[in-house]
Amino acid sequence: MLRTVLVEQLQRLNPAVLDSVVRAEEVIARLVRVWPDIEGNLEASEFLKGLKTVFVEAERRERSLRLLDAGRPEANTFHVTDEFGFVSGRTAIRRAFEERQLNSQQALQELTALVRDLQDAQEQRRESRLSPEAFAVAWWLRVQKGFDAEKAEGLAGAVEPAIKQYPHWAVSEAQERDLRRRLYRELIAAGVKDADVVAWADEMLTLLRRAMP
Repeated sequence: MLRTVLVEQLQRLNPAVLDSVVRAEEVIARLVRVWPDIEGNLEASEFLKGLKTVFVEAERRERSLRLLDAGRPEANTFHVTDEFGFVSGRTAIRRAFEERQLNSQQALQELTALVRDLQDAQEQRRESRLSPEAFAVAWWLRVQKGFDAEKAEGLAGAVEPAIKQYPHWAVSEAQERDLRRRLYRELIAAGVKDADVVAWADEMLTLLRRAMP
């Protein structure tokens, strides 16, 4: 995905709806979550046809979202990419086998490291006063984002009330939208760069989804 180009084009086609980079990034986050199946194809076609909407807080209503300007082709941005060159079947098989061996070794190493990290995390969880959800966020901030323990637990503690306030966020688009706003505010207050806020919130919600029973 040409993220920078897409952000600029989304704002150009929807000036009254996507009035900031963060708002455009929210739309991109919705796009990348489209599943690669029949239902996902339907949802993608709805995006392209302009059937999807975005909530405009200042107007307290949903507004239509455009990814393409069908009436003015010159208003769209087009890109052409080079494709992979041809390789013989034997060469392709050999490369695939070598990559599979490498990936298997990497997977084993990563699995071993993950088990070790989870064992450490379980011990820390017993010593922590955080809820399971908040502890998962704190652990992610330490391991994946390089936060020190105090800062990670502080941000996780600030996020915890928001998660409890919207208990059905995983199945309710409205609650997820409101929860995201809270997460954006807490992440910005913690010093996360504006350009990274949406991606961090996506990772955090993905982590919480996977941790659900």
